[in-house]
Amino acid sequence: MELTVNERIGNNINIMKQMKLNDVIEFARNGAAIKQSEDAKGIPISRIETIWNSTIDENRLGYADIYDEDLIKYEKYLLKKNDILITHINSPKHLGKSAIYTGYPEKLIHGMNLLCLRNNPNFSNSKYLFYYFQTKYFKNQILKISNQSVNQASFAVTNLKELEIPIPDLLTQQKIAAILDKADELRQYHKQLIEKYDALTQSLFLEMFGDIKSNSKGWKTTIFENIISLKRGYDLPHNSRIKGNIPVVASTGIVGYHNISKVNTACIVTGRSGSIGKVQLIKQDCWPLNTSLYGYKTFDNNLIYLKNFIEHFNIERFSHGAGVPTLDRKLVHSEIAPIPPIKLQNQFAERVQIIETQKQQTQESLAKSEDLFQGLLQRAFQGELN
Repeated sequence: MELTVNERIGNNINIMKQMKLNDVIEFARNGAAIKQSEDAKGIPISRIETIWNSTIDENRLGYADIYDEDLIKYEKYLLKKNDILITHINSPKHLGKSAIYTGYPEKLIHGMNLLCLRNNPNFSNSKYLFYYFQTKYFKNQILKISNQSVNQASFAVTNLKELEIPIPDLLTQQKIAAILDKADELRQYHKQLIEKYDALTQSLFLEMFGDIKSNSKGWKTTIFENIISLKRGYDLPHNSRIKGNIPVVASTGIVGYHNISKVNTACIVTGRSGSIGKVQLIKQDCWPLNTSLYGYKTFDNNLIYLKNFIEHFNIERFSHGAGVPTLDRKLVHSEIAPIPPIKLQNQFAERVQIIETQKQQTQESLAKSEDLFQGLLQRAFQGELN
């Protein structure tokens, strides 16, 4: 899949016509206040997490047992194709994140805590606006109108509508959107391919080992602690870290580097506090932080197998605490779990390594397509697409 850009578009962003956002949209408003339930069904409702990856994620929609006969009450909140959803209350990092509604799912109710913007077709192209919202220029504008607290930030819809944005003629907007669509298609292709490799690994695990929690294949069992023993990581404040090549690993992943290690071998690291459920295989010496647990005894089990075993064992079910969940290591260690033969574990690992090699190549391609997209994105609103 290739992308070529062979035309120059517009003038410099500084001499493009500047218009208030309010003058190029039909409206910007909050959604319907609807109490949702995990057990409910019916017509889906958008939530903050629905647009976590800048698309409408159908797996992160809410429900409230609203059906067609109830829609008269929520008719004005039904999204129309090309409506834009944008976060106006979130962590500072995610404030201003947006997604465009492509018409799928067929019916989608606009819920609270996301703003909906509908373009005025006489002045603006919806895709053009959506892509502008991805730029660093817009992010900086959002920062200037946001109110920030410790872990959360927000901005008022009235301030959003007063922002000035570059608006060329409609034909130019369409051309910019078309070029960025093509670049985005390339990176989405690579993202989807990576997801398929991950799904392939999951399928392979289930095929070879069955459902680990129920031990559907009848493997011999022992307590979890005899398969892998987990130990709390170590404190290392930012001001104590010295530049080096040793990864510092938190519950969410690698968060920095240091010059010495606490674990002098490859190891499994998972979350102890805060973010629980993510499992990492660190293939070198490392420093696991105290928000994590690491496998200090693995009893000659294959590390690639162990990573997938813990993921399928769903150890997050042994956590407690509403605000900041904490994993109860004693409960995990005492749980009965199956232990397949080492030979089969090694066979699984060999096949996973082949998948991971292909995945790594795709990740490198994704990095290039992401760089291409970001470069085009910034240049598009400076009139520098050649």
